[in-house]
Amino acid sequence: DEAVAAAERIGFPTPLGRLGPDRFEEAGWSELIDEALGTEIDFPGGELRMSLTPAMTLFDGVLPVISLIKLLSVLGACALAAAAYYLLRALRTPNALQAGAWVLLLPSVVFNAPILGQCDVIWTAACLMAVAEAIKHRVRPMLFWCGVAVAFKAQAVFIAPFVLAVLLERRTPLYLWAIPPAVFAVAMLPAWAAGWPAQDLATIYLRQAEWAPEFIGNAANPWSIAEFVGAGAAAAEFTWVGFAAAALATIAYLCFYTRPRLWQHELLTAALVSSMMLPFLLPKMHERFFFLADILAFAFAWTVRNRSAFAVAALVQLSSVMAAAGLNAWAPGGAAGCALSLAALSTLLTYALRNGGGAASTVPSSGPEELSAPRSVAGSASARIDQRAPQFRSVAQG
Repeated sequence: DEAVAAAERIGFPTPLGRLGPDRFEEAGWSELIDEALGTEIDFPGGELRMSLTPAMTLFDGVLPVISLIKLLSVLGACALAAAAYYLLRALRTPNALQAGAWVLLLPSVVFNAPILGQCDVIWTAACLMAVAEAIKHRVRPMLFWCGVAVAFKAQAVFIAPFVLAVLLERRTPLYLWAIPPAVFAVAMLPAWAAGWPAQDLATIYLRQAEWAPEFIGNAANPWSIAEFVGAGAAAAEFTWVGFAAAALATIAYLCFYTRPRLWQHELLTAALVSSMMLPFLLPKMHERFFFLADILAFAFAWTVRNRSAFAVAALVQLSSVMAAAGLNAWAPGGAAGCALSLAALSTLLTYALRNGGGAASTVPSSGPEELSAPRSVAGSASARIDQRAPQFRSVAQG
């Protein structure tokens, strides 16, 4: 059956052998692994499709499976709110605590965590921490959180252009670039100690890409239009176009953002562009893959507070809601959401180009700390902004 075929592709757990009785097997480990290998778990009101990631941890017998998954997702949503608060504090945005609480009420967060029980809140929280550390000019913690995010979900690579731009702009030593792979390897250790082959864990995302080859996408991007009109199989022959477009967009992104003195609001804008650009261009995107953009757009609107920022946040959130509706009730949801996400991305890019990358109006700040500016590619120039100085003025309104 499908579970056995999936297990044959990925590999079976290695017996503990001479170390003693296989207590994992006695506790039903193999059966649970079979459920996790891309199969579906039925529960009242729906079903849940699961797949392994390197950071997967098993809590057997604590709660019923679906209750435990929902609980972990809700706890992850709380971590997401805390990460949003940390990000806004790094931006010196007023009422950061209030904003963190509002994150929990965003439609995409409610749909993703308590309803679907997804882990997107967890890897997104790690991405927010990475952006905050970049704003605070702390490269090592930024790379650590990137590794945590990717260990939980491959979709964390949506922040990769931003991280790469920061590393290049700050001329980060190459040995520090190894931090995310090292964190990823450490996240593999629990599953490896339980008997899962290290090679299989290291390449799990590559094999996941082979699942459902006929699926072309239901996110709020152009590929969902092909899926909606029944041309998914034909469009699958041209997925290389999406990957090529994403590669070219990433090169253009790096050319634009790897320049001297990216200030805090420019960094927030750059992170948002990265999180919207890739899921919009790439094929095989699911309806939840704009989730990071949803949260960053909210932080962008809360911080910048002008018409462009509010429009971007509203359009991104509505596009995600429509894509989710396409999954559950309204068939053309993803295709219709494509127009909204295109409008959001166009508005954001226009704003960034007008303002030299995203320098925005700064609302009154709080806190006694001083902010160090990122180093220039051409040198090590830095600046410190005294909190007693006059507030930044808006470069553009709209």
